[in-house]
Amino acid sequence: MISKSVKNPPKTFADLLHGDYKVSIGEVGKATQSNVGVLATAFALGGSEANLKPAIDFYAELAKQKRLLPINVFPSNMEKGEVEVGVVWDFNALAYRDIAGKDKWDVVIPADGSATGGYTTMISAFSKRPNIAKLVREYAFSDAGQIDFARGYARPIRIDQITCRPTPRHGCCPPRNMPRRG
Repeated sequence: MISKSVKNPPKTFADLLHGDYKVSIGEVGKATQSNVGVLATAFALGGSEANLKPAIDFYAELAKQKRLLPINVFPSNMEKGEVEVGVVWDFNALAYRDIAGKDKWDVVIPADGSATGGYTTMISAFSKRPNIAKLVREYAFSDAGQIDFARGYARPIRIDQITCRPTPRHGCCPPRNMPRRG
């Protein structure tokens, strides 16, 4: 996410090193969103899951420039102006932008790298009510459930099989409203 007050907004991770704005990656080591942000940075800079060194060196350089904020991004600190650029999941960025002001924030997926963190579902064999869990899962993968995920800015696993109609709040559903690469 990028505050619209940032002059020359970055389009890539590499661009982040050349600005004068503060960058928040969040609490690396604690927050999955932050960890995947580091992984995306590594991918952008030629690293991999097995080689995070390019990302670690990158964030060390931002820290050396006194531009790295080790805080998580939330609408509250966006509204206070504490965050200028935040490395966050795209679905969080879109939701936070809606809260903090569409007129004040842009959501961009860096052109040089991104990463996805998947989710899974399971039903415990020891559940007292396994049929309730089965119904929840059935809904989650139904057309209606997938559309609900899309309207919450998540990337539905069945995006190619659903038709999502615009609503007053969302305008349209993915993939059209998802951020594009820088």
